[in-house]
Amino acid sequence: MKDFQPQQKILNFLDDYIKSDYFQTKVLELRAEIGMPPEGFVISDDDLEKIIKSKMSFFNTVDSNKVSRENQKKVRLALRKIRANFPVDNIDVGLAFELYFYYNKCLKKMFEEAVLLDNLCKLVPARSEFFEYSADVKDFWNMYIDHQNDLTQKYPLALYISSSATQRDVVEYVRKIWNLFTEYGKEYANTTKVGKVKRKDDFIKERNELIWANRSLSRRKIMELLTDTYGADKTEDVGYIGKIISMERKRRKDV
Repeated sequence: MKDFQPQQKILNFLDDYIKSDYFQTKVLELRAEIGMPPEGFVISDDDLEKIIKSKMSFFNTVDSNKVSRENQKKVRLALRKIRANFPVDNIDVGLAFELYFYYNKCLKKMFEEAVLLDNLCKLVPARSEFFEYSADVKDFWNMYIDHQNDLTQKYPLALYISSSATQRDVVEYVRKIWNLFTEYGKEYANTTKVGKVKRKDDFIKERNELIWANRSLSRRKIMELLTDTYGADKTEDVGYIGKIISMERKRRKDV
């Protein structure tokens, strides 16, 4: 099945985001702050699969008693700040990041579902969104303004669509005014480099990870390790190994 490009761009970005120096440093600091193992809690594949299928929060897992309720709240608030520069935010994205924090596993299937409809674009029923905030609730306007501020940080451009519009109407409208999207996009541009992340096949990603994990070894030793792991026909020359290490270092700092 052909990739859904708006979703795939976010998933490609996710790989680099999780491995970035910024994210890893913040996660390790937060784990240390609440007395967690630096590598997260151990979980069986079966239990992990149950969590994925039911979209279970850490609060409902068998390990929840290892972290006080107060610290669980602290983690949720801290993770919201840590992932502020991730381009998508919804309940499922928050849950997937939370479970990564506790178990040190990137639950790709959860992320795939979380960014299927919310990715580079987001469909929101504009009228019902407003009425989700009851006027009877204290600080109604502050809550609504905070929500809008969070939303427009992720999606600075909004397109309002009439219920009478057809798919062709929307496509033609966007094509007609795309120059305005580009102009406004420059005005509200941020540093999140979604779209600049190229998709790598599984072998290249695995090979680059192996090279990065063993970057302290000599280039010759790394080349021998690659030969032992993948065979001589896929062994890179020494110079190219150095380029991969430089590329991986830059990638982790740029996200």
